Amino acid sequence: MKTKHKNNIIFIGLGSLLAVFMTFSWTFFHAYFSPTKQILVDINIYGEANIEFIILLLMIIIIPISLFFIFKQITEKEIKEKTQ
Repeated sequence: MKTKHKNNIIFIGLGSLLAVFMTFSWTFFHAYFSPTKQILVDINIYGEANIEFIILLLMIIIIPISLFFIFKQITEKEIKEKTQ
C-alpha cells in the first residue's frame, strides 16, 4: 500500500478515535455532574441513526487498521535504529 494511503488511513483513524473519546468523555462528565448521575441519549432526533450506524461500522474497521500501521511504523523504526 502506498505511503500516502497509509497516512490518510492513520489520519482518519486517529481523528475518529479522538472524536469517540471526546464524545464518550462529554457524555460521562455530563452524567457525572448531573444530580441523578444519569442522562438520556437519543440517537435519532433528526433521523440520523442509520447514517451514524454506518459511520460507526466504518470506524470499527478503520481505527484498528490505523493503529496497526502506527505500531508497524514504530517497530520498523526501532528495528532500523538498533541495526545501525
